[in-house]
Amino acid sequence: MSFDPGKRYKFLCCCGAGLGSSQMLASKLRMVCSKRGIQAKVDVASAGEGVGAAPRYDATFCNKNFVKVLAKAEAKGTKIYGLDNVINADEINQNLDLFFGEG
Repeated sequence: MSFDPGKRYKFLCCCGAGLGSSQMLASKLRMVCSKRGIQAKVDVASAGEGVGAAPRYDATFCNKNFVKVLAKAEAKGTKIYGLDNVINADEINQNLDLFFGEG
């Protein structure tokens, strides 16, 4: 998907309970998107909730430990991006580059 500056993207951040690392990831993802000029609505959910919710989002970001849990959502066409470090801005940027077809 190529970047469209006029679009507001919908991103989902998932973790085990939807309360800890997904909140930190969402905060960092919002910051990275803002710096890159990406309009984004960023929500959080548990990985279990994410399986059903992810197809309504442009992309889902999570710790690599949850990629397998979200595989059913990916099978429906949703892009899932697993990160080693959910608060690493460089890694988030790299995954956004992949999402936008720039990586």
